[in-house]
Amino acid sequence: MRLLTFNIRLGAGGGILAKPAYDVPASEQRDAALARAIQTVEPDIVALQEVRNQRHAEKIADHVAMNCLYAPHPSSYSLNFFEWGLVLLYRSRLVGHGNFTVFFDINVASRKDFR
Repeated sequence: MRLLTFNIRLGAGGGILAKPAYDVPASEQRDAALARAIQTVEPDIVALQEVRNQRHAEKIADHVAMNCLYAPHPSSYSLNFFEWGLVLLYRSRLVGHGNFTVFFDINVASRKDFR
């Protein structure tokens, strides 16, 4: 099984790093380039971070001919004017899925005994 994970920077990619990603308009060219990169690896499962929304997730899935499962970031991570989330693209049949929030305590993670 081949797994690919990729942070796509709010769907904006890395071409315009001087601007916040949410200020970069969506682009068919960026989606097509992302699809080509994914297809080059020929993965069975793709995990994408910072996808703009459900519709964007479905467009990417269509580009690579894979199934799509989208989960928005919890409201504590949301921007008031912009939705973004995580996407799982897969080729096989999905048996089931769930969505839950995992909280991370930075104070615990910074302790030396945390491994």
